[in-house]
Amino acid sequence: MKHRLIRLAIPLLFAAACIVGLSVGLRAVAQGHGEAVRIELMPEEATIIPGESITYTVTAYDMEENAWDVTPDSNFSTEAWVGGSWTGNEFTAQHWGAFTITAVYQDLTDTVTLIVVYP
Repeated sequence: MKHRLIRLAIPLLFAAACIVGLSVGLRAVAQGHGEAVRIELMPEEATIIPGESITYTVTAYDMEENAWDVTPDSNFSTEAWVGGSWTGNEFTAQHWGAFTITAVYQDLTDTVTLIVVYP
């Protein structure tokens, strides 16, 4: 009886392990990436005139350099004295000068330069 239970338990344990492994594997495939280790704000440098708008995007990368768009989950800012306004990831310039644009996703940050030239 004891040997029969062991013979029955081994395939059941194997099946359970396969199901757990498949579940973990499917989650990894569905997600397509690991934890973000860096972000990239684009465009890296841009030039516009006052009154014009520019749209920024943020891409996250994991340890294996898998990339995915995190723009909707990112926060954007520039120095307070710059003037202008943000609508999501789009910035409309008010004054001319060279400014630093910052994007933050989770605890990751990237910066780029925006040049607003006198028309």
